[in-house]
Amino acid sequence: MPFQHVAFATALVCVTMIIQVKGGDNNASFPSSLSPSSNSVSQQTAVEGFQVINILTYVFLCSVMFGIGAGVRLNSLKSVITQRKSAFAVGLLSQYLVVPAAARFVTSVVLQMPDLDGFVVVLIGCCPGGAVSNAMTYWSKGDLALSVAMTVVSNTLAFATLPLLLLIWTQGYEGMAATVPYLEIFYSLLMVLVPASIGIMLRRHNDIWANRAEKIGAAGGLFLIAASIVAGLASNVSTLGNQTLFPWKNIVSVFLVAPIGMMFAFFAIS
Repeated sequence: MPFQHVAFATALVCVTMIIQVKGGDNNASFPSSLSPSSNSVSQQTAVEGFQVINILTYVFLCSVMFGIGAGVRLNSLKSVITQRKSAFAVGLLSQYLVVPAAARFVTSVVLQMPDLDGFVVVLIGCCPGGAVSNAMTYWSKGDLALSVAMTVVSNTLAFATLPLLLLIWTQGYEGMAATVPYLEIFYSLLMVLVPASIGIMLRRHNDIWANRAEKIGAAGGLFLIAASIVAGLASNVSTLGNQTLFPWKNIVSVFLVAPIGMMFAFFAIS
């Protein structure tokens, strides 16, 4: 993948991660029974905003994975496992070691962020990939078969890897704990596997309709990211300029962690 394509994908990841970091911060800052009234209103608005994001995610995730799957040939997917083991291994290493380690190092050592903010960044760094990463790969003209294979494997293994990664990389955070959403992981896995498989089968039997589905998936992915960013910004418009509620370190951490994982994979394969 050309360097400029990696830069493009990195920028999109950074923007979406900033929204995720802010969402995690809002959801965990105050117990509802102890929140001041003004904070309760803003917190409720933020929660409602991210509920909208979740609904939009579920609606468009299937269409995105169907379209992305339609852009992958079955032989290309098989070759990722059988003939391109080194690339696949680098992807797994980046997913399960480099990104979580970078998140913990950046938040705890480089920026020395508060436990709550650092915990949210590390939590995001430990989560598996999804449809947005596949859409970014499609737009940046990357290896779509490798991206889809990584998404399927990382979501399948998340039942075991997510609790293990959280156990390893969240040590030392005072009063911080995360409950692994196994049911949500299962739903995400279904919404990745089923539509992607249908799309791959469509590509195998009908290139014309597969090309149309591929365009639908690309458009759906674009709308998914745009809607997530807009909803996230809209629900936090009153706090984005408040450095107490939205510290500058949160933004810097995202622009450090995301590129580390991408650059590692890029140079390891080059």
